[in-house]
Amino acid sequence: VDFSPPERRKAVVSTQSTGELEQEAEKLKWESSKMYQQQLEYQLAEQEDAKRAAYEEFLKEKLLIDEIVRKIYDEDLREAEDRLKKQQQTRAYIEEFKKARQLWKE
Repeated sequence: VDFSPPERRKAVVSTQSTGELEQEAEKLKWESSKMYQQQLEYQLAEQEDAKRAAYEEFLKEKLLIDEIVRKIYDEDLREAEDRLKKQQQTRAYIEEFKKARQLWKE
């Protein structure tokens, strides 16, 4: 039991309370900063996930576009080969016609 004057008791209680309040304030400040850090880390992780997903989507779309371009290129190449083949056939036909006409004239 404390038999000191009431003013002194209040000062001791007040001092202890102030110290405890400061500790509690520091603890709350630390917890708040820790929570803020965790939120930032979560946001960064979310941003990284979004970037990764966007990049994966980009790669899928690029693959589709590359496939379409390849098909168009192959089709153009086939058409050029067909055109060349028809030109060669036409030239061969003309040569045969000229030979046949030359033979007919003789």
